[in-house]
Amino acid sequence: MYTEAPQLAIIEDSGKFLLDRVAFFGRTLAEYSQMFGFEPESYRGKRILDCAAGPASFAAEANLLGVYVTACDPLYDLTAEELVPRATHDIALCLINKDANIDLFDHKLLDECTQFAAEKERAVWNFRNDYARGRAEGRYVTGRLPELPFPDDHFHMALCSNLLFLYASRENGGMLKDDGLSVEFHLKAIVDLLRVVREEVRIYPVKGPNRPDSPMADAVTVALTDAGIRWEYEDVDFKDVGAANKMLRIFKDLN
Repeated sequence: MYTEAPQLAIIEDSGKFLLDRVAFFGRTLAEYSQMFGFEPESYRGKRILDCAAGPASFAAEANLLGVYVTACDPLYDLTAEELVPRATHDIALCLINKDANIDLFDHKLLDECTQFAAEKERAVWNFRNDYARGRAEGRYVTGRLPELPFPDDHFHMALCSNLLFLYASRENGGMLKDDGLSVEFHLKAIVDLLRVVREEVRIYPVKGPNRPDSPMADAVTVALTDAGIRWEYEDVDFKDVGAANKMLRIFKDLN
């Protein structure tokens, strides 16, 4: 299990992008489409899980297009009035940390940093406007990996954005200084994500900003192969970290 402290803090370490906990940080439908190769028109009428969703606007935007997205996050037992200041704080601190470690990030993105910040603000704005009604309708559900509060085969697909791999320890290619999400946590999380879907799980990114490789992704994919679980990397159009242009697709093969 991972926990969230009241305030996000930057870990001082020259040339590294390190945080002391998982940031409450969300993205928009446009960003999800790029990160996951997600085409809303292909999933109209289908159920999609976004976990852990944070203050993303993906659920709000996709549901307007007829895609039944359920957002899941450990903090959804809180109100919008409690969540929005947390999101605003975490986004601002992450952008400060990004500016302090500019060489770790994609230069095209840095040229568009104003647009990048505006996209985060738009995500929070849309999330706030949808959250109370969506929670009442069951579209925002409190839950945490690796044990999700959903029945087997409930969703067609699950998307996991900016949690797995990214919040491993820095030695394993992640952004947490020491006690990052372990291999065991990753495998349990993936197994439970597979449990609640009919088709596949997509995870982005598979590497963080502090290393050119991802030892955690290597360890997890070896374990998946050993367990007979089919997976593949797929190139995507989105990247903010240099070379973080792949998602991991994990397939639920039913016998």
